[in-house]
Amino acid sequence: MESSSCEGSTSSYNFLLRVNQRCSIRLCWQTLFFHAFYSNTWRLDDSSVDGLSVLESYQIQNLVCEKRIDLGESVVGYKVGCTSQAIRSQFGITEPISGRLFAPHIQGEGLPIDRMAYANCAIEPEMVFTMGCDLFGSDFSDQELIEAIDHVSPGIELHNYRFGISLQAYKSLSALGVFMRV
Repeated sequence: MESSSCEGSTSSYNFLLRVNQRCSIRLCWQTLFFHAFYSNTWRLDDSSVDGLSVLESYQIQNLVCEKRIDLGESVVGYKVGCTSQAIRSQFGITEPISGRLFAPHIQGEGLPIDRMAYANCAIEPEMVFTMGCDLFGSDFSDQELIEAIDHVSPGIELHNYRFGISLQAYKSLSALGVFMRV
């Protein structure tokens, strides 16, 4: 009986150790991704993020967002990516990914943009949906979603493009908004 109790304690200790290590790892990732966004450089090789799940990516994204808010930035919208089934299949994910958009990184019409602020600047046409009201919850009908939209306008996404990055790494990094300097 004592050895069983001891094994339970060891097992619990090992579990807590793994949880603590994961938390420390997330904080390390937070620092790396935060630095990558502001410096346009990635300090590790692209395969270093291959082990991150989409869930872990979002957990790290939340930590990075908290740090950006602490520095005075504010969330002004959301970015949804990988909306087509073909792209999701290519990246091995089952649902679209999302990230937050921050002021001052949203540029208005007619303002000059410095392409040198981007690492291999990529340009993508986008549809911008301005919501007329906040939506809370899930499982909205198409009609409810349509009625919540105030207006739709064109937009241009400028982001850092990394040629040759692995699909798994791109999935993780996109979820974190590292390459989305919009």
